[in-house]
Amino acid sequence: MTILQNAIDSIQLGIEDYELIKENPKRLISCTRNLFSGILLLFKYYLYTVNPDLIYIPLKSKEKGRKKTLDFKQLKDKLDESQVLIEWGELEKIQKIRNDIEHKYSDENPLIILGLVAVSFNVINDFVRKYLQRDPIEIFGEEIWSILIEVDRVYQIERNQCINDLDSNTYYNFKILELIKQSNYSECGFDVIKPLKNNTNSHQIEYRCLSCFKETDYHELIVSAIEQEVDYQQRRDSMFGDSLNEVFCTCPSCWTNAYSIESCFCFSCQYQAKQICDVCESSLTGDEISFQSKFCSACRNRYEKVMAE
Repeated sequence: MTILQNAIDSIQLGIEDYELIKENPKRLISCTRNLFSGILLLFKYYLYTVNPDLIYIPLKSKEKGRKKTLDFKQLKDKLDESQVLIEWGELEKIQKIRNDIEHKYSDENPLIILGLVAVSFNVINDFVRKYLQRDPIEIFGEEIWSILIEVDRVYQIERNQCINDLDSNTYYNFKILELIKQSNYSECGFDVIKPLKNNTNSHQIEYRCLSCFKETDYHELIVSAIEQEVDYQQRRDSMFGDSLNEVFCTCPSCWTNAYSIESCFCFSCQYQAKQICDVCESSLTGDEISFQSKFCSACRNRYEKVMAE
């Protein structure tokens, strides 16, 4: 049996498990495992088509026996090296649910199940079309694919309602709204974050994740959203060898990493810090802003050199 067929079988079994969850909640465990393993097998199949040796861990010089295939982290590294663009954050959501499902999740919240399958649908659809250059319907069959499409449709209805509610409120800066809308809730990793009040100031209210039902305030939410954005940009810049741009730094007032260098104020507490050197009027770095330095590093070095003479 080929790697691709194993991937297809795992994903089909995962969807069949999903359909039976209402009758048997324990099916959620096998649903998660099958979808996750099926997606990883799709990735391995792609690498195999490039070079069959890529899916195996190289044996050391004195080792003998069967080669082992790549685990999740090794597979991620190998695909990154091959410049295959995958939203690893989406896969990590599924992995987190798979690892924690017996302790944190149950069938009591159907949205967590919808989210799980919707995320799987998006990853599978994007990867199969872009890298395998195949039509997913031909691979998985009309019945399985129609279930995936319907689940994603229902999940997106909830997601769009959350976005509409977020849009109704006012923000210090429009970029704050964009950061929150594209962020995932830190506890469960899903993007159905709903404000508990509409048509009000965003920084004065609480927010609830409709997936795990946890609540948070504005300050925790925006700091988490910024962390996700910075992490994404760093991974993207690193993959393509681009220089890392410093967009946020630690706020010298509230000490969260929410100070926007471009917008010249903290997205959490609104503090406006000094950002220009007193001597040459050049822009200060993030560290210099955080520690409220009066001088840039070049002017400070010249001053220290003069004082040392």
